[in-house]
Amino acid sequence: MSNCLESLLDIILDAPLVNLIGGGGTSKSSLAQYLIGTLLMRDEASCCAWIQASDQFAVSRLKGFFKHPSVLSRFFILPKTPVPTLERQAALLASIANRDKVLPPGLKFLVIDNISHHLRGELLNTKEIKTSVRTQNAFFSEIFFPLFMFAQREGIKVVLIHEVSYSPKLDKEVAFFHGLYDKVEAVNLHLSKDLFSKRRVLELKSKQLSLSMEYEIHVSKFQFAPLGRPVQSN
Repeated sequence: MSNCLESLLDIILDAPLVNLIGGGGTSKSSLAQYLIGTLLMRDEASCCAWIQASDQFAVSRLKGFFKHPSVLSRFFILPKTPVPTLERQAALLASIANRDKVLPPGLKFLVIDNISHHLRGELLNTKEIKTSVRTQNAFFSEIFFPLFMFAQREGIKVVLIHEVSYSPKLDKEVAFFHGLYDKVEAVNLHLSKDLFSKRRVLELKSKQLSLSMEYEIHVSKFQFAPLGRPVQSN
């Protein structure tokens, strides 16, 4: 197993919150499946709850990565179909944070795929800035942060998958509503893909660490290499 992959796995285990950020086609959800599935293989008593905030969970992709049924059976998909509204998403997350939702034993990872999808949709119809700010703050303080604190108490690692938008002020792509999630110390994995060369780059940033690597996705695995070195395909 490559040193790059081992570094990513160690970082996920050490970080209470991981943000996976990238545009369409950068394989954010697939990378989350691959990294967490690899960790589940190392700890047979652990499992993952995967919340479908917008996109359907790609079972076929997971089966391509992991042939062993014990890994597949330890991904618990909530709900069975993607959450349809922000209100339903808030209710689901609150039920987890308040322990109203029965969770599987051995839960070590909680993934929310496209966490800001419904918040973004809600704010598209909001014209007043004060209302928009109030809605965003309520989402953080009443929905996300209680869930995060619950995960902290239970020793559950949280992984958030984000869509991106271009920030003229920062002159780069950033996660939707990144200002909300920046309130919590986290490791950020930013994925990008060159439209012409198809080269894919993962940039990892935290308060303590910054590194970059190239990656490729195959039917059965991801492969990584330090930036500037070719990714070796087997």
